Amino acid sequence: MLSYTSPAEERRAHQALRLYRYLSWALTSLMYLLSVPQHSLGVASAVVIALLLAGHLASNFYQSIELTRHLAISLILVETAGIALLLIPTGGLSSPFIWYALNPIFMAALMLPVRHCWLALIGFLASATMGSVLLFAEPIAEVWSGRSLLIIVFLLVTAAASIFSYLMVALRKAYAQLNKAHEEAERLLIVEEQNRIANEIHDGVSQQLFSIVYALHGLKRGQGNLQDQETQEQLQLISETATRATQELRASIYRIKPNPNVNLTFVATLRAYLDDLAKLNSIQVNLETTGSEDSVSPALRQALSRIIKEATANAIRHGHCSTINVGMAMQLGALELRVTDDGDGFDPEHPNRRGLGLSNMTGLMTNFGGSLEINGAPGRGTCVICKVPAAGS
Repeated sequence: MLSYTSPAEERRAHQALRLYRYLSWALTSLMYLLSVPQHSLGVASAVVIALLLAGHLASNFYQSIELTRHLAISLILVETAGIALLLIPTGGLSSPFIWYALNPIFMAALMLPVRHCWLALIGFLASATMGSVLLFAEPIAEVWSGRSLLIIVFLLVTAAASIFSYLMVALRKAYAQLNKAHEEAERLLIVEEQNRIANEIHDGVSQQLFSIVYALHGLKRGQGNLQDQETQEQLQLISETATRATQELRASIYRIKPNPNVNLTFVATLRAYLDDLAKLNSIQVNLETTGSEDSVSPALRQALSRIIKEATANAIRHGHCSTINVGMAMQLGALELRVTDDGDGFDPEHPNRRGLGLSNMTGLMTNFGGSLEINGAPGRGTCVICKVPAAGS
């Protein structure tokens, strides 16, 4: 199959042209059958059926996976020549099937560069002209006499087809660039996510494990009894530290494991994730949504999911919250996301508190022309607000 924009758009374009092919066959065949004498209906019906089978076969060839550019050009030339030959026994340039000749022109517009639309038109006009000159003995100057309107229509239709071809080439390039940019953004996000998780484990779990090892080493060197109050306090501290390390490690593993809810809708997937997060950390997480998720593009859904995961993880890990409220308003005009917690809070303007996670969230919103705002204060919780305009969503 020749390269196009996307498999879905390719199928839709071929289906549209297949529909036009059958409609043009039906209309031109009806006009032809109405114009032939009664005693010639058998031969005329055979011509109509043969054209239907040839058109169906050509349409299947155009959609063939193995079709290359050279084969497409050859197929368009063969079909153009075949339609020109069809005009000879069906009335020449006065044949209704002359309008069926637009099919190879449209296929050239869809599958080949712009110039091939005009080459298909020139090839058809030249073949039809030569057929009239050789078989009907018409002078070349009189072949198209009185048919200027027909030529104008063919020129205008071919011009429209060439504009369509140019736009499809531009769309194909834009689609390829978008795919490349999306893959690069995915790669960068994965690298940033890996670095963030590595920093979390280093700053959290590894330091807590070091504290446990150091405390155990102190107990080993000490001479006290296990029943001593000081020893009991140290054991209690070791137990609490080990519990925190286990929770943080489980949270990190949960965030990077594959999503088991790939078949759910966007909102249902978020709800399942937040419910599991609440159970994992023994907190309450509420999700409220308004509007339709159909107004949110797949790329933006992925970005919002990352932001929600980052914001909720920060609220649990750094804010030690007990309740998180996630609200999302999805409208055609704009989108707004709010993640609020009742944790310890922090000063967003403090230079030491804007880590990699906050930078990632800001970058994600910037990619969609949106904005990210963080409101909070020590002891008063935190609120993360994301807004995306209509163009971004």
